[in-house]
Amino acid sequence: MKFFLRAIAVGAVVVGAMGFGPGNDPSKTIEYANQELSVAKSRQDRIDAQARVFAKAKETVEGVDPAKLDPKDGYKWAQVFQMAKMQAEATIAAERFLASPQSEDRFSAQALALNLYIGQKQALKATELLKQVQPSTPDETLKLASVSARLVREVADQATKFQILDAAQKFVKFDGITDPKQKGQEESALSMLVTARLQLCSTDKNKNELVKTIDDAIKLVQSDPKFVTHFKTLRNQYTLVGSVATELTNERAYGTFTGLNQWKGKVVVIDFFAHWCPPCKASFPDMEKLYADFHAKGLEIVGSTTYYGYYEKEKGLTKDQEFAKMEEFIKQYNIPWPIQFSDRSNFENYGVTGIPQVVVIDKTGKIHDLHIGYSAQSFPEFRQAVEKLLSE
Repeated sequence: MKFFLRAIAVGAVVVGAMGFGPGNDPSKTIEYANQELSVAKSRQDRIDAQARVFAKAKETVEGVDPAKLDPKDGYKWAQVFQMAKMQAEATIAAERFLASPQSEDRFSAQALALNLYIGQKQALKATELLKQVQPSTPDETLKLASVSARLVREVADQATKFQILDAAQKFVKFDGITDPKQKGQEESALSMLVTARLQLCSTDKNKNELVKTIDDAIKLVQSDPKFVTHFKTLRNQYTLVGSVATELTNERAYGTFTGLNQWKGKVVVIDFFAHWCPPCKASFPDMEKLYADFHAKGLEIVGSTTYYGYYEKEKGLTKDQEFAKMEEFIKQYNIPWPIQFSDRSNFENYGVTGIPQVVVIDKTGKIHDLHIGYSAQSFPEFRQAVEKLLSE
């Protein structure tokens, strides 16, 4: 059901029941939207298809009063109003449907209404509706997890945030599920909810709650090595600050790098990156200036990466071949600090779930902070923090 999630993001929807009768027919518009979006391949194709769907939806809803619709047709009309970017009208239609005793499409209508409430900053209504939702399949559980994680970002009250996640997580079940796809959906739902919970715990600076949340998740997915690794990586990410920096596994390197121990008493920045990563490349000019300004004052930087089996358009590269390509990468981006390669253990040990990720180690060898991602707007704050650490 990946198409459903994509459809929500672009304003399209899944086909509902057919046969609305004479006049404007929402079912035909929904069918048209699904057809247009299903054949769109490129990004431009999707943009063009969305424009056609929008025009068709606007034509369909012209003269239609959502408050006067037959409640049983409310879900179909809500979808078309949403495609026409008429969120208030879509909400009225969805509410009429949900106020009726209809059982078919009920979960889908609830999911649509939740997204509409969130989009219109009506967090209270969304929270109340969430209490009524009852997913019955792993696919629906995954959708509920996605909506819940989104809702948490809109709710102001911290206690309510946790209540939302608790309500959604009670539907995540693994007992009796043998189908690999369904199991994957449950695991993905759990991952969304745990990540949202970790972000809240991190805000609260409650490390014990962080550890318990992740350890409970590991117990649930212990039969799947991929998700065990994922949650252990998250555990490391959220518990690193204040701990002694783990030595980097180092298979080989450009520049002089024998290990973090060679820089005792200095401030060290580990830059986890990849040669294919646009934000990583965008960060290099700022990182280069940081290094140039503060290297003489005790700052060291090491780039840490791993093997991906390709470089630009060249595929199927061996480790030796990919390592050799890094020489031209270093010259292209004028990188003056060492670059080291290893397996993915460094990424796991340092909780790398997105790149670039920079880890800042203080003069005592403890992890002072970590930052995921890069933006030119936020880098000055990072630079000031490094400068302050050097002066201590």
